[in-house]
Amino acid sequence: MFDSFTRNLIESAPPLAGLDLSHLADELSAAHAEIAAARLRIQSPIDLPEFLVTLEDLTRGMRRLAETYEGLIVLDISVDDRTAAAFVSAAARQMLLQIETLKETHHKPARLDGDGIGSAIAASLLLLIAQRPADAYDMADFILPVTAEIPQGVIGLLLSGLKMLASGQIKKLAGMELPRMDQPKIDYQETFDLEEAALTSLYTRIQQGIISFAREIIEAEDLKGNIYPSQSIFDQVIRLSFDVKNYHDLGTVPTVFCGPHHLSCLLKVATRTLAGSALTRIPPPSGVDIHKWRSWTSDEAKRRPFLWGNHLGAVATGFLNSGQSLVTTCPTGAGKTTIATLKIASVLAAGRLAVYLAPTHALAAQAERDLKERLSVLALARDIANVSLDEPNIDNLPSIAVMTPEKCLALLSFSPSMFSRVGVLIFDECHILDPGIINQNGLRRQINVIAHGVGEKGCAAA
Repeated sequence: MFDSFTRNLIESAPPLAGLDLSHLADELSAAHAEIAAARLRIQSPIDLPEFLVTLEDLTRGMRRLAETYEGLIVLDISVDDRTAAAFVSAAARQMLLQIETLKETHHKPARLDGDGIGSAIAASLLLLIAQRPADAYDMADFILPVTAEIPQGVIGLLLSGLKMLASGQIKKLAGMELPRMDQPKIDYQETFDLEEAALTSLYTRIQQGIISFAREIIEAEDLKGNIYPSQSIFDQVIRLSFDVKNYHDLGTVPTVFCGPHHLSCLLKVATRTLAGSALTRIPPPSGVDIHKWRSWTSDEAKRRPFLWGNHLGAVATGFLNSGQSLVTTCPTGAGKTTIATLKIASVLAAGRLAVYLAPTHALAAQAERDLKERLSVLALARDIANVSLDEPNIDNLPSIAVMTPEKCLALLSFSPSMFSRVGVLIFDECHILDPGIINQNGLRRQINVIAHGVGEKGCAAA
């Protein structure tokens, strides 16, 4: 069920008495298989109680595992420990969600009341804390299933907002109307549910917090150092949802709203983690026009607000700075285009040009579409793979020139000076540089010429 990387992550979770971390991945896999088998064996609702009894020990174990690690997460433990603890807790919450869905005959929204929050909400936020956005995206559908009836009032709005946060729809979340904190009208002549009014106020405040966070991420607002105003909102709800009063005749009486308290604790850590990976938080690279760079990051954040771990690792090498090169290998869908886009944006913001080499005409056309969508604030990409050498203005490269290596070689032979302002050369699908393939296709000389002809102009290769 788990790959080697994930197994290592699970084994790095904070040690707990009586828990063998070296076998925890196998235990979680076995739990998943047990639940799946129970689902297959249930033939009718009459069978359900019997199978739930057989899953009681598993349910207790998963709940204890989830709650213990969640407790550690909201404390000040190291980032590495927190990431592993969050993933293990999320895995346990997912098991609990699977058991809960055994009881359901139709899709329902996640639980959100005064006493607690549903496993889907907790798992989604824990996966964000664990820096697993793709898994959080999948879990978001369980917060508010498409076929479920949306609850009325602030609960429905908050469930919608949490689903947007977990699925990365930050622009849509930022566009939600900020709810007002209306003063409850107390009529002493009629029955008034003060507890319900307090719960509504707390969840309304949390909704304000997640909308404020989305707006901060897109607009790059940071009014108080590294603490966003949304963090203050979650802190406020944490304080207000737990209170202790001393009464002369009753003694010490605690007042606790467990649901808002639990949700705010997780949101505080999750949003702080997300803020650390926000595109708008990347320091401007050396040599760029800061206004242009900020304009692009703010625009791009509306589509892809957060960077993944491999993106942050690439940025940490300093490759966005002028003249720095990078070679990266990633599986399909793992974010190579984002790494290339970041470098191109830094080059354009510094007033230079970008050349993007794609091995085929079809990939060149696709790259042109992708780069137009993501970099139009700075410049428009243009595929010149099919442009004739006798076309007017051929001596002037577009700001983002997309072409094949063969076209680049031809242009270098025709007019080397046209590459004088190139700041980066992106060579996509560079696995074709395999020595056997290069020798067979006679590409080695072409690649050497391109690297020398463009590289000597002072650009970086990526």
